[in-house]
Amino acid sequence: MSFLKAIFKTRYEQFFTYILTGLISFFVDFGAYNVVFFVLINFGSNREMSSIIGNFIGMILGLITSFIGNQKYVFNKSKDTMMSNFSKYTLLFLFNYFASSGLIIVLSYFLSFILDIFNLSSTDLNYSLSKFLVMFILIFWNFFMYKKVIFK
Repeated sequence: MSFLKAIFKTRYEQFFTYILTGLISFFVDFGAYNVVFFVLINFGSNREMSSIIGNFIGMILGLITSFIGNQKYVFNKSKDTMMSNFSKYTLLFLFNYFASSGLIIVLSYFLSFILDIFNLSSTDLNYSLSKFLVMFILIFWNFFMYKKVIFK
C-alpha cells in the first residue's frame, strides 16, 4: 500500500508542480501578449499582425520561464541534459507557435461572428480571450509532450 501511495504522491506532485510552473509561464506569456498586442494596436497596427507579434514575444518569454521551471523543478533533469532538452523544447515551441497563432486568429473571428449574432459589440478582447482558450488547450498537449518526448 505504501508503494502505491508513493507512486500516486510522486505523480500528483509532479502534475501539481507542472501546473504551478505553467501558471507562472501563463502569466508571463499572456501578460506579454496583451501588452504587446494593445501597444501595437494603439500605434496603428492591424489586429492580426499585432496578435502574431504579441503571440511570438509572449511565447518566447513563456518558453524561457517554462523550460527553466520544467527542467529544474517538474522533471528534475540535470544540467547535462539541458541542451538536448532545449533543442526538443524549441521544436515543440515552433509547432505550438504556428498552431496557436492560427488558432487565435480563427477563434477571434469566430467569437466576433458569435457576438455579432447576438448584437454584441466585438472588441480587441476577442483576441485575448482566444489566446486564453488556446493556452488552456496547450496545457494538456504540452504536459504529454514534455513527459513522453522532451524530458523522458
